[in-house]
Amino acid sequence: KLKEKHSFPNETTPHCSNNPPKVSITSPTNTLVPEEPKSIFETKQIFVTVSSFLDPKSLLTCHAVSKYWNQFFLSEAENTKHWLHLCVARFGSANVRQWKEMLEGKEEEDEDEEGSNDVTGEHNIMKHKSKKNEDEDDSNENDTTTTKSIIQLYSRMNEAFVKPHSHLYSLISHEGCIPLGHGAVNGIISAWVSIVERSNGETSRSVLLCEKYDGQQQQQSNNVKKNDDRNKKTPGQQKSSFYYKPLPIVEVRILIQKIGMVDGAIVIPDQAISVDASTRRRGVEMSEVESVDERFHKWIMKLNGTPSSKKKTTKRSGDGGDLSRLYLFDAIILTAHIHAKGCSTRSKFEQRAKFTKIIAKVNGKTVPLVVPFKRNKDERKI
Repeated sequence: KLKEKHSFPNETTPHCSNNPPKVSITSPTNTLVPEEPKSIFETKQIFVTVSSFLDPKSLLTCHAVSKYWNQFFLSEAENTKHWLHLCVARFGSANVRQWKEMLEGKEEEDEDEEGSNDVTGEHNIMKHKSKKNEDEDDSNENDTTTTKSIIQLYSRMNEAFVKPHSHLYSLISHEGCIPLGHGAVNGIISAWVSIVERSNGETSRSVLLCEKYDGQQQQQSNNVKKNDDRNKKTPGQQKSSFYYKPLPIVEVRILIQKIGMVDGAIVIPDQAISVDASTRRRGVEMSEVESVDERFHKWIMKLNGTPSSKKKTTKRSGDGGDLSRLYLFDAIILTAHIHAKGCSTRSKFEQRAKFTKIIAKVNGKTVPLVVPFKRNKDERKI
Protein backbone atom coordinates (compact mmCIF):
# COMPACT_ATOMS: atom_id res chain seq x y z
CA LYS A 1 0.00 0.00 0.00
CA LEU A 2 2.83 2.43 0.79
CA LYS A 3 4.30 1.74 -2.63
CA GLU A 4 1.03 2.51 -4.27
CA LYS A 5 0.72 5.81 -2.35
CA HIS A 6 4.22 7.06 -3.18
CA SER A 7 4.39 5.77 -6.74
CA PHE A 8 4.00 8.19 -9.59
CA PRO A 9 2.86 6.97 -12.97
CA ASN A 10 5.27 9.09 -15.09
CA GLU A 11 8.41 8.40 -13.04
CA THR A 12 10.68 5.40 -13.10
CA THR A 13 11.98 3.56 -10.12
CA PRO A 14 15.01 5.13 -8.50
CA HIS A 15 18.55 3.91 -9.36
CA CYS A 16 19.14 2.61 -5.84
CA SER A 17 16.41 0.02 -6.14
CA ASN A 18 17.18 -3.64 -6.22
CA ASN A 19 16.15 -3.92 -9.86
CA PRO A 20 18.19 -1.31 -11.82
CA PRO A 21 17.05 -0.50 -15.33
CA LYS A 22 18.61 -2.46 -18.13
CA VAL A 23 20.33 -0.26 -20.67
CA SER A 24 20.76 -1.79 -24.11
CA ILE A 25 23.73 -0.49 -26.09
CA THR A 26 23.68 -1.19 -29.78
CA SER A 27 27.10 -2.23 -30.99
CA PRO A 28 28.25 -1.29 -34.50
CA THR A 29 28.20 -3.91 -37.19
CA ASN A 30 32.03 -3.84 -37.80
CA THR A 31 33.49 -4.53 -34.39
CA LEU A 32 37.33 -4.34 -34.07
CA VAL A 33 38.42 -7.56 -32.40
CA PRO A 34 42.12 -7.64 -31.35
CA GLU A 35 43.98 -10.35 -33.20
CA GLU A 36 46.60 -12.58 -31.69
CA PRO A 37 50.18 -11.43 -32.41
CA LYS A 38 51.71 -13.26 -35.32
CA SER A 39 55.04 -15.01 -35.13
CA ILE A 40 57.97 -13.74 -37.14
CA PHE A 41 57.81 -16.92 -39.20
CA GLU A 42 54.26 -16.12 -40.32
CA THR A 43 55.39 -12.72 -41.60
CA LYS A 44 58.07 -14.02 -43.95
CA GLN A 45 58.71 -10.63 -45.50
CA ILE A 46 60.01 -9.28 -42.18
CA PHE A 47 62.12 -12.37 -41.68
CA VAL A 48 63.65 -12.07 -45.17
CA THR A 49 64.28 -8.34 -44.73
CA VAL A 50 66.10 -8.86 -41.43
CA SER A 51 68.18 -11.71 -42.87
CA SER A 52 69.25 -9.53 -45.81
CA PHE A 53 71.39 -7.45 -43.41
CA LEU A 54 73.37 -10.47 -42.17
CA ASP A 55 76.82 -11.54 -43.25
CA PRO A 56 77.60 -15.14 -44.38
CA LYS A 57 78.82 -16.25 -40.94
CA SER A 58 75.64 -15.01 -39.24
CA LEU A 59 73.47 -16.64 -41.91
CA LEU A 60 75.15 -20.01 -41.41
CA THR A 61 74.60 -19.63 -37.66
CA CYS A 62 70.87 -19.12 -38.34
CA HIS A 63 70.86 -22.29 -40.44
CA ALA A 64 71.97 -24.28 -37.39
CA VAL A 65 69.24 -23.01 -35.03
CA SER A 66 66.56 -25.56 -35.95
CA LYS A 67 65.16 -27.60 -38.82
CA TYR A 68 62.50 -24.98 -39.50
CA TRP A 69 65.07 -22.20 -39.76
CA ASN A 70 67.25 -24.35 -42.01
CA GLN A 71 64.36 -25.15 -44.36
CA PHE A 72 63.22 -21.54 -44.38
CA PHE A 73 66.65 -20.18 -45.33
CA LEU A 74 67.04 -22.80 -48.04
CA SER A 75 63.55 -22.54 -49.55
CA GLU A 76 63.01 -18.80 -49.91
CA ALA A 77 64.00 -17.33 -53.29
CA GLU A 78 64.96 -14.04 -51.63
CA ASN A 79 67.61 -15.84 -49.56
CA THR A 80 69.05 -17.33 -52.73
CA LYS A 81 69.38 -13.84 -54.22
CA HIS A 82 70.97 -12.62 -51.00
CA TRP A 83 73.62 -15.37 -51.06
CA LEU A 84 74.36 -14.60 -54.70
CA HIS A 85 74.67 -10.91 -53.84
CA LEU A 86 77.18 -11.76 -51.08
CA CYS A 87 79.27 -13.81 -53.51
CA VAL A 88 79.36 -11.02 -56.09
CA ALA A 89 79.99 -8.30 -53.49
CA ARG A 90 83.03 -10.11 -52.09
CA PHE A 91 84.64 -11.86 -55.06
CA GLY A 92 83.29 -9.98 -58.08
CA SER A 93 80.95 -11.14 -60.84
CA ALA A 94 83.80 -12.33 -63.09
CA ASN A 95 85.28 -14.60 -60.41
CA VAL A 96 81.85 -15.96 -59.40
CA ARG A 97 81.01 -16.80 -63.01
CA GLN A 98 84.37 -18.50 -63.54
CA TRP A 99 84.17 -20.59 -60.37
CA LYS A 100 80.55 -21.54 -61.03
CA GLU A 101 81.42 -22.89 -64.46
CA MET A 102 84.42 -24.71 -63.03
CA LEU A 103 82.38 -26.44 -60.30
CA GLU A 104 79.60 -27.36 -62.75
CA GLY A 105 82.19 -28.89 -65.08
CA LYS A 106 83.61 -30.98 -62.24
CA GLU A 107 80.14 -32.24 -61.31
CA GLU A 108 79.48 -33.30 -64.90
CA GLU A 109 82.80 -35.15 -65.02
CA ASP A 110 81.95 -36.96 -61.79
CA GLU A 111 78.55 -38.00 -63.17
CA ASP A 112 80.17 -39.30 -66.36
CA GLU A 113 82.63 -41.36 -64.32
CA GLU A 114 79.80 -42.85 -62.25
CA GLY A 115 77.87 -43.73 -65.40
CA SER A 116 80.90 -45.45 -66.93
CA ASN A 117 81.41 -47.52 -63.76
CA ASP A 118 77.81 -48.91 -63.88
CA VAL A 119 78.10 -52.34 -65.49
CA THR A 120 74.73 -53.96 -64.84
CA GLY A 121 71.56 -52.74 -66.51
CA GLU A 122 69.44 -53.22 -63.40
CA HIS A 123 71.25 -50.41 -61.66
CA ASN A 124 70.53 -48.10 -64.58
CA ILE A 125 66.81 -49.05 -64.54
CA MET A 126 66.53 -48.35 -60.80
CA LYS A 127 68.39 -45.11 -61.28
CA HIS A 128 66.01 -44.12 -64.09
CA LYS A 129 62.96 -44.83 -61.90
CA SER A 130 64.37 -42.81 -59.02
CA LYS A 131 64.97 -39.89 -61.38
CA LYS A 132 61.31 -39.98 -62.42
CA ASN A 133 60.21 -39.79 -58.81
CA GLU A 134 62.58 -36.95 -58.19
CA ASP A 135 61.28 -35.01 -61.19
CA GLU A 136 57.82 -34.93 -59.65
CA ASP A 137 59.13 -33.05 -56.62
CA ASP A 138 61.46 -30.72 -58.52
CA SER A 139 58.98 -27.86 -58.42
CA ASN A 140 59.26 -27.74 -54.61
CA GLU A 141 63.00 -28.29 -54.35
CA ASN A 142 64.43 -26.06 -57.07
CA ASP A 143 64.95 -23.13 -54.71
CA THR A 144 66.58 -25.39 -52.11
CA THR A 145 69.09 -26.85 -54.54
CA THR A 146 70.02 -23.46 -55.96
CA THR A 147 70.55 -22.02 -52.49
CA LYS A 148 72.70 -25.00 -51.47
CA SER A 149 74.78 -24.69 -54.62
CA ILE A 150 75.42 -20.99 -54.04
CA ILE A 151 76.35 -21.62 -50.39
CA GLN A 152 78.73 -24.34 -51.57
CA LEU A 153 80.16 -21.95 -54.16
CA TYR A 154 80.79 -19.30 -51.50
CA SER A 155 82.45 -21.80 -49.14
CA ARG A 156 84.72 -23.13 -51.89
CA MET A 157 85.85 -19.65 -52.88
CA ASN A 158 86.34 -18.71 -49.23
CA GLU A 159 88.52 -21.78 -48.62
CA ALA A 160 90.59 -20.99 -51.72
CA PHE A 161 91.05 -17.40 -50.49
CA VAL A 162 90.01 -15.95 -53.86
CA LYS A 163 91.11 -12.38 -54.42
CA PRO A 164 88.32 -9.97 -55.42
CA HIS A 165 88.28 -8.98 -59.05
CA SER A 166 90.01 -5.66 -59.62
CA HIS A 167 89.80 -3.56 -62.75
CA LEU A 168 93.18 -2.06 -61.90
CA TYR A 169 94.95 -5.42 -61.94
CA SER A 170 93.42 -6.25 -65.31
CA LEU A 171 94.73 -2.96 -66.68
CA ILE A 172 98.30 -3.63 -65.57
CA SER A 173 98.38 -7.28 -66.61
CA HIS A 174 100.55 -6.39 -69.60
CA GLU A 175 103.16 -4.92 -67.23
CA GLY A 176 103.37 -8.15 -65.25
CA CYS A 177 101.66 -7.99 -61.84
CA ILE A 178 103.39 -10.72 -59.82
CA PRO A 179 101.63 -11.94 -56.63
CA LEU A 180 103.82 -12.46 -53.57
CA GLY A 181 101.44 -13.70 -50.87
CA HIS A 182 98.26 -13.18 -48.88
CA GLY A 183 97.20 -13.10 -45.24
CA ALA A 184 94.16 -12.62 -43.01
CA VAL A 185 93.23 -11.87 -39.39
CA ASN A 186 90.51 -14.03 -37.77
CA GLY A 187 88.32 -13.98 -40.86
CA ILE A 188 87.78 -10.21 -40.48
CA ILE A 189 90.28 -8.54 -42.79
CA SER A 190 92.49 -9.93 -45.55
CA ALA A 191 95.26 -8.62 -47.79
CA TRP A 192 97.02 -9.63 -51.01
CA VAL A 193 100.46 -8.28 -51.94
CA SER A 194 101.78 -7.97 -55.50
CA ILE A 195 104.64 -6.21 -57.22
CA VAL A 196 104.74 -4.62 -60.66
CA GLU A 197 107.48 -5.94 -62.92
CA ARG A 198 109.07 -3.62 -65.43
CA SER A 199 109.74 -4.67 -69.01
CA ASN A 200 113.53 -4.91 -68.53
CA GLY A 201 113.26 -6.67 -65.16
CA GLU A 202 115.48 -4.09 -63.41
CA THR A 203 114.61 -1.96 -60.41
CA SER A 204 116.79 1.12 -61.02
CA ARG A 205 114.81 4.34 -61.37
CA SER A 206 115.73 8.00 -61.34
CA VAL A 207 114.40 9.55 -58.13
CA LEU A 208 114.18 13.24 -57.30
CA LEU A 209 115.66 13.84 -53.85
CA CYS A 210 115.85 16.91 -51.64
CA GLU A 211 118.68 17.81 -49.29
CA LYS A 212 118.31 20.64 -46.77
CA TYR A 213 121.30 22.47 -45.39
CA ASP A 214 122.15 25.70 -43.61
CA GLY A 215 123.20 28.37 -46.06
CA GLN A 216 125.62 29.93 -43.57
CA GLN A 217 127.32 26.54 -43.01
CA GLN A 218 127.68 26.02 -46.76
CA GLN A 219 129.28 29.42 -47.11
CA GLN A 220 131.55 28.67 -44.18
CA SER A 221 132.77 25.45 -45.78
CA ASN A 222 133.53 27.20 -49.08
CA ASN A 223 135.22 30.22 -47.58
CA VAL A 224 137.14 28.94 -44.57
CA LYS A 225 139.47 31.89 -44.27
CA LYS A 226 136.88 34.63 -43.66
CA ASN A 227 136.26 36.94 -40.77
CA ASP A 228 134.25 35.60 -37.85
CA ASP A 229 131.79 38.47 -38.17
CA ARG A 230 130.87 37.40 -41.66
CA ASN A 231 130.54 33.72 -40.68
CA LYS A 232 127.95 34.23 -37.93
CA LYS A 233 124.91 31.92 -38.24
CA THR A 234 121.47 33.37 -38.64
CA PRO A 235 118.64 31.18 -37.32
CA GLY A 236 116.08 29.86 -39.82
CA GLN A 237 118.29 30.45 -42.85
CA GLN A 238 118.04 27.08 -44.63
CA LYS A 239 118.31 26.17 -48.26
CA SER A 240 117.27 23.10 -50.23
CA SER A 241 119.03 21.44 -53.09
CA PHE A 242 117.22 19.13 -55.51
CA TYR A 243 118.98 16.45 -57.47
CA TYR A 244 118.22 13.15 -59.25
CA LYS A 245 119.76 9.90 -58.13
CA PRO A 246 119.31 6.33 -59.43
CA LEU A 247 117.83 4.06 -56.73
CA PRO A 248 116.44 0.48 -56.77
CA ILE A 249 112.67 0.98 -56.48
CA VAL A 250 109.99 -1.73 -56.38
CA GLU A 251 106.32 -0.79 -56.72
CA VAL A 252 104.27 -2.78 -54.19
CA ARG A 253 100.48 -2.96 -54.40
CA ILE A 254 98.45 -4.20 -51.44
CA LEU A 255 94.78 -5.11 -51.86
CA ILE A 256 93.00 -4.85 -48.48
CA GLN A 257 89.43 -6.11 -47.99
CA LYS A 258 87.08 -6.46 -45.03
CA ILE A 259 85.59 -9.97 -45.13
CA GLY A 260 83.88 -10.25 -41.71
CA MET A 261 81.46 -8.39 -39.47
CA VAL A 262 82.68 -6.19 -36.61
CA ASP A 263 81.23 -3.26 -34.72
CA GLY A 264 81.54 -0.41 -37.18
CA ALA A 265 84.16 0.03 -39.87
CA ILE A 266 87.77 -1.13 -39.99
CA VAL A 267 90.14 1.85 -40.06
CA ILE A 268 93.40 1.74 -42.01
CA PRO A 269 95.55 4.45 -40.41
CA ASP A 270 98.33 6.36 -42.13
CA GLN A 271 101.49 4.29 -41.84
CA ALA A 272 104.88 3.67 -43.41
CA ILE A 273 104.90 0.49 -45.50
CA SER A 274 108.04 -1.62 -45.23
CA VAL A 275 109.21 -5.08 -46.34
CA ASP A 276 111.22 -7.30 -44.02
CA ALA A 277 114.34 -8.89 -45.55
CA SER A 278 116.06 -10.11 -42.39
CA THR A 279 118.49 -12.99 -42.34
CA ARG A 280 119.77 -15.22 -39.55
CA ARG A 281 122.69 -12.91 -38.89
CA ARG A 282 121.14 -9.47 -39.14
CA GLY A 283 117.84 -7.68 -39.45
CA VAL A 284 117.13 -5.81 -42.68
CA GLU A 285 114.07 -3.68 -43.40
CA MET A 286 113.29 -2.12 -46.77
CA SER A 287 111.28 1.05 -46.22
CA GLU A 288 109.47 3.47 -48.47
CA VAL A 289 111.51 5.87 -50.52
CA GLU A 290 111.64 9.49 -49.37
CA SER A 291 111.19 11.55 -52.50
CA VAL A 292 109.75 14.91 -53.46
CA ASP A 293 108.54 13.42 -56.74
CA GLU A 294 104.80 12.71 -56.71
CA ARG A 295 105.36 9.55 -58.76
CA PHE A 296 106.74 7.81 -55.68
CA HIS A 297 104.18 9.00 -53.16
CA LYS A 298 101.79 6.59 -51.49
CA TRP A 299 98.28 6.57 -52.95
CA ILE A 300 95.02 4.64 -52.70
CA MET A 301 92.63 3.48 -55.42
CA LYS A 302 89.36 1.56 -55.55
CA LEU A 303 88.92 -1.79 -57.24
CA ASN A 304 87.43 -0.21 -60.36
CA GLY A 305 90.59 1.86 -60.89
CA THR A 306 89.21 5.21 -59.74
CA PRO A 307 91.16 7.16 -57.10
CA SER A 308 89.87 6.98 -53.56
CA SER A 309 88.47 10.05 -51.79
CA LYS A 310 91.44 9.96 -49.41
CA LYS A 311 94.34 9.87 -51.81
CA LYS A 312 97.76 10.29 -50.22
CA THR A 313 100.23 12.75 -51.69
CA THR A 314 102.47 13.09 -48.66
CA LYS A 315 105.75 11.43 -47.85
CA ARG A 316 106.19 7.95 -46.47
CA SER A 317 105.98 8.94 -42.78
CA GLY A 318 102.40 8.96 -41.52
CA ASP A 319 100.80 12.15 -40.27
CA GLY A 320 98.45 10.42 -37.84
CA GLY A 321 95.38 10.52 -40.11
CA ASP A 322 93.35 7.69 -41.61
CA LEU A 323 93.92 6.30 -45.07
CA SER A 324 90.55 4.62 -45.43
CA ARG A 325 87.53 3.15 -43.60
CA LEU A 326 86.29 -0.26 -44.74
CA TYR A 327 82.81 -1.71 -44.29
CA LEU A 328 81.68 -5.24 -45.17
CA PHE A 329 83.36 -6.40 -48.43
CA ASP A 330 84.84 -2.94 -49.07
CA ALA A 331 88.31 -3.08 -50.61
CA ILE A 332 91.10 -0.68 -51.54
CA ILE A 333 94.46 -0.93 -53.31
CA LEU A 334 97.34 0.70 -51.45
CA THR A 335 100.38 1.46 -53.61
CA ALA A 336 103.80 2.16 -52.11
CA HIS A 337 107.31 2.36 -53.57
CA ILE A 338 109.92 0.41 -51.60
CA HIS A 339 113.61 1.28 -51.60
CA ALA A 340 114.98 -2.21 -52.34
CA LYS A 341 118.54 -1.87 -51.12
CA GLY A 342 120.90 -4.31 -52.79
CA CYS A 343 118.25 -5.60 -55.22
CA SER A 344 119.18 -4.63 -58.74
CA THR A 345 116.54 -6.92 -60.29
CA ARG A 346 113.04 -8.06 -59.46
CA SER A 347 114.14 -11.67 -58.91
CA LYS A 348 116.63 -10.61 -56.20
CA PHE A 349 113.89 -8.71 -54.42
CA GLU A 350 111.68 -11.81 -54.45
CA GLN A 351 114.50 -13.89 -52.98
CA ARG A 352 115.24 -11.48 -50.14
CA ALA A 353 111.74 -10.27 -49.24
CA LYS A 354 110.13 -12.24 -46.37
CA PHE A 355 106.92 -10.47 -45.38
CA THR A 356 105.20 -7.13 -44.92
CA LYS A 357 102.96 -5.84 -42.15
CA ILE A 358 99.86 -3.63 -42.23
CA ILE A 359 98.29 -1.95 -39.22
CA ALA A 360 94.49 -1.86 -38.89
CA LYS A 361 92.10 -0.69 -36.16
CA VAL A 362 89.38 -3.25 -35.37
CA ASN A 363 86.81 -2.34 -32.69
CA GLY A 364 89.15 0.39 -31.44
CA LYS A 365 92.12 -1.99 -31.08
CA THR A 366 95.26 -1.92 -33.19
CA VAL A 367 95.70 -5.24 -35.01
CA PRO A 368 98.77 -6.15 -37.12
CA LEU A 369 98.06 -7.91 -40.41
CA VAL A 370 101.15 -9.87 -41.44
CA VAL A 371 101.36 -11.02 -45.08
CA PRO A 372 104.06 -13.69 -45.57
CA PHE A 373 105.53 -14.04 -49.04
CA LYS A 374 105.32 -17.46 -50.67
CA ARG A 375 108.48 -19.03 -52.04
CA ASN A 376 106.64 -21.40 -54.36
CA LYS A 377 105.24 -19.62 -57.41
CA ASP A 378 102.33 -22.07 -57.71
CA GLU A 379 101.06 -21.04 -54.27
CA ARG A 380 101.07 -17.37 -55.28
CA LYS A 381 98.66 -17.79 -58.22
CA ILE A 382 95.35 -17.35 -56.43
